[in-house]
Amino acid sequence: MLQLTKLTLVSRTAAETFAAEIPFYPGLNVVMAPNSGGKSTCLQAIIYALGLERMLGPRLEVPLPYAMREKIHALPDTPYATVIESFVELTIQNATAHVRIRRDIIGGSDRKLVRATLVSGASKEFAAGPERDFYLHDAGSAKRDAGFHRFLAEFIGWKLPMVTQFDGGEVPLYLEVIFPMMFVEQKRGWSAIQGPLPTMFSIQDVNRRVLEFLLDLQVGHVRRKHAELRTVVAQLQQRWKDLRKEAIERAGPGMRVAALQEEPTREFVDDPKLSIETFSDQEWILLEADLSETREELDRLEAQELPETEAVAADMERELAERRASLENLTAGMEVLRQEWMASRDDTQAITLRIATLQTDLSRNQDAKKLRKLGSVLGSASDDHKCPTCHQDLDAELLPTVPVRAMALEENINFIKSQLELYTASLSASRNQQTDIDRRYAAVTSDATEARQRIRELRQSLIQPSSSKSRTLIERMVRLQSRIDRLTLARGNVDALTDEAQSVARHLLRAREALSSLKHQDIGSDDKSKLEMFLKLIQVQCKQYGFKSYSPSEIELSDDNFRPIREVEEDGEVRQKELGFELSASDGIRLKWAYYLALMAVAVPPRGEHLSLAIFDEPGQQAMEAESLREFFRCAASVGRKGQVIAAITTEKAASFIDELEAGGAYVKRFGGLVLQPISSAGPPDAGVFA
Repeated sequence: MLQLTKLTLVSRTAAETFAAEIPFYPGLNVVMAPNSGGKSTCLQAIIYALGLERMLGPRLEVPLPYAMREKIHALPDTPYATVIESFVELTIQNATAHVRIRRDIIGGSDRKLVRATLVSGASKEFAAGPERDFYLHDAGSAKRDAGFHRFLAEFIGWKLPMVTQFDGGEVPLYLEVIFPMMFVEQKRGWSAIQGPLPTMFSIQDVNRRVLEFLLDLQVGHVRRKHAELRTVVAQLQQRWKDLRKEAIERAGPGMRVAALQEEPTREFVDDPKLSIETFSDQEWILLEADLSETREELDRLEAQELPETEAVAADMERELAERRASLENLTAGMEVLRQEWMASRDDTQAITLRIATLQTDLSRNQDAKKLRKLGSVLGSASDDHKCPTCHQDLDAELLPTVPVRAMALEENINFIKSQLELYTASLSASRNQQTDIDRRYAAVTSDATEARQRIRELRQSLIQPSSSKSRTLIERMVRLQSRIDRLTLARGNVDALTDEAQSVARHLLRAREALSSLKHQDIGSDDKSKLEMFLKLIQVQCKQYGFKSYSPSEIELSDDNFRPIREVEEDGEVRQKELGFELSASDGIRLKWAYYLALMAVAVPPRGEHLSLAIFDEPGQQAMEAESLREFFRCAASVGRKGQVIAAITTEKAASFIDELEAGGAYVKRFGGLVLQPISSAGPPDAGVFA
């Protein structure tokens, strides 16, 4: 909730102080002044006081005339005096507190500084004292404690949703984006039915996001939940990839962690075992089997006594021959693996190129389908003896003479899509094959290194004195123990990741299930009820205002952004046309009136997040008929009973019905000339203004 209580404008020269004070009340408030008298200045001052300049454009210029910035005079024919100090004060209230906001224009503090004073009531922001300073238009002004728009959002009672930008980032749904749906300023506000909303924040589907928020549509909550879940899924997927990579690194070269697949499975969540495999004798075996065999061999060697070199020379020579033969086999195996890897690499490159070609073909066929759907009657490429893919000439003599039915565009598109799926799967398999070859090559390389070292050890043992103790047994035991230590360490390192991997897998599967369930949720009955009521009120008001471009009952709301549309049948198809240029200028204004008042009527709390506040600067646009304008103010007075409607209008345009409005309870603030007058003639503003 937000209600405006009082607006004060002050502009000082060296000799005089000019001021204007406008109280606001619940219901309909009308500010009347002659043309160019300054009534728009009053409403622009509200924008400035609330720090909403960026709803008007990206440049942070003061949206106030020269009377508040440069020079001012009391009457049109009197000389100007230079303004040396000016500021705006706006008193606002929520359910518990009245707060006066002051923002200097010139001659005071920086324009980015806002001073808020607690006038009455209680607010947690003023626990340390009745006054507090905030900042505007710098990083954090919508998020940090000292940011004015964060304070204003909390004062209103809004919890601003996070929305997605075009670059994928997330930002709050800024106040400058929301307020154009409740505040129609004169210069740009009447140019579009919605807003116009600022685009500088690069928010995706900004019109839809604002309407979803104000109407408090459940579909908006679902979409935001969907976005949050997508972010969670992406983070968990990345963590799963990191865990797979970390597990492989911890296991070491020549090993693979078989249980950590590219995607987590329910089986892994239920039974999280990270099985490690080692590559031995040209095959993958479980680490536990390799470890058991190594320990058995070590135990057998430890049970033996150290023999003399002469006694084991024959065995060492036999082992040396075997090791040399094994090294030759390993070297040959490495060459085979190199050839396999190169072949796999070539396959991967070929598949990647084929996928790129198919994607180009798909794009061309989809473009051709779109052109045909739009009514293109140009001949197809094949009719002109051109290849539709590479655009080379086709000799007619080489074409088959028998009649052949070419695939239709839709069939061709479906065929290409199926080919893309096939080649994409093949690409994944080819890459997995390369990874497996890398691991096998690392294992074979390690075995070859160990074989070379063992050959050197045997050679050195054979040249020792025949009576000396053979070292080969000791060296073999040391090597076996080292392998046991390496396998045990790999097992421990990988096991340390089990709990986290299980947790990530569980949360990822749950997030995906939640995301899948959200995709099947249609717009709820409460949302439908709000939108139906919103549309009905728009249609009823348009009829009251004298909307003539066509029957108001033909107006609909777009499913994409809730803009007014009309469904028309063209070439046998029903198409949606956004209401804009085909409307007369005056009917565009009538539709804008209806849209904003209907939005306020439907979206007021507790069913929506509307402020119950609507502000219209000069609603009598386009030489509007007096009767239409009268009906607008009648509707505004009716809707204003739920909150507050403020309108500024030229005196002559409201002369025929203003007394009727005032008699009906509207508050009317009349200015006979210029709004800003010397205090001596305008009457002193509230004493607190000059404190």
